[in-house]
Parts: sequence; structure tokens; C-alpha cells
Amino acid sequence: MKRDIKGPLNHPQPVAISARSSIVGEIQNRSAHLLAVKYCIRVDNETKGEFINDLIKKAVDAAYMDIEEVLKFVDGMMGLMVDERAVLRHFKWPEKKANAMREAAVEYRELKLLEQEISSYKELP
Repeated sequence: MKRDIKGPLNHPQPVAISARSSIVGEIQNRSAHLLAVKYCIRVDNETKGEFINDLIKKAVDAAYMDIEEVLKFVDGMMGLMVDERAVLRHFKWPEKKANAMREAAVEYRELKLLEQEISSYKELP
């Protein structure tokens, strides 16, 4: 004999169904959030494409002899890129070179801070 069991086990809550469908949608790349993000990235690519292509050319052509120039480029031009990975992956971005310039800028800043700290020390008689 088969009994019909009614109750919370057989009737999932609407919240659970919504969460499950949201997770499934995310996995299948069709969630509302993911679609909104993709739309924003596409708009950024269209509206900022010329700027990004110009930035790419400057990054590729960069051959600075003075680290101060690297700082200006990293802080100025590359500093304008907030969510760069999502946008730049659609372009031929020189990621290794850009990362090297960022790292050089960080290391240089640390050296300048160390130099300032050392110069503040007084020599003992």
C-alpha cells in the first residue's frame, strides 16, 4: 500500500525554487545578473574601444628610460582602467608588459619610501 505524504518535504518553498533556478541560470550563463554584466562590458567595449586601442598602442610601444615615466603611465593611463580584466580580454591587451610596468612602479615606490626613511636617520658621532 502506497501512502501520499504531504508536507514541507514534498512542497519546496518558492524561495528554494528561485535560488535553485538562479544557480542553474548562473551555471548556464543566463542569469539576470550575468546578462547585465555582459551587457555593460559590451557597452564599455563599444564606447571605450578607441581609448583602449590607443592605450594598447601606448603600452606596446612603451620603452621608458626613466622609471618616473613608467609611474606616470601606470598611474595616469592605466589608472583609468577600473574593471580592466573584464573589458580588456576582448582586446589584444599586452598583459605581461602591463603587469611588468605595474610591478616596476610598485617596487620603485617602495624604494622611494625606503630612501625617504633612510634619509631621515641622523648619523651618530
